Amino acid sequence: MMLGLLEALWILVSLKWLLPIFFDPIDLSKKQTLIVVSGIVFSVISGIYAMLEAS
Repeated sequence: MMLGLLEALWILVSLKWLLPIFFDPIDLSKKQTLIVVSGIVFSVISGIYAMLEAS
């Protein structure tokens, strides 16, 4: 679960600060941001579920 949270944080950092340094700035609309965040939340929830099923 911790690895999933770190991955989500890294994606946010790279999309907002690192990539615009090398490429054109990425202007995400609110809808696109919502889709990215919901994908991260779904990934974390499915990881928690898998961890609980394994134990």
